[in-house]
Amino acid sequence: MRKLFILLFFSASSLLMAQNTNPIQEAMANYDYETALTLIDKETPTVPLLYQKGKALKSLGNNREALQVYEEVVMQDSLNPRAYIEAAECCKSLLKTNRH
Repeated sequence: MRKLFILLFFSASSLLMAQNTNPIQEAMANYDYETALTLIDKETPTVPLLYQKGKALKSLGNNREALQVYEEVVMQDSLNPRAYIEAAECCKSLLKTNRH
């Protein structure tokens, strides 16, 4: 009986945790970048949130703004290789649009 109670307790706990999804991640997964940006702006800026903000801006074609965000990520976390890659991709996109 005790084992059954423990099993039910852990099952209920995992169901409750599964319902507690991050709305920013959910918006990003649904390609709803405007909502993600609105939600991010309401939070205290952290490196992971800034990175998400850069991804959302880049996905919306706002490469100049995304580049500024990625530069901020690099200033806060200079060992973040993904931020350098994303910044370089923004620069590449900006160069392409300036050539045409």
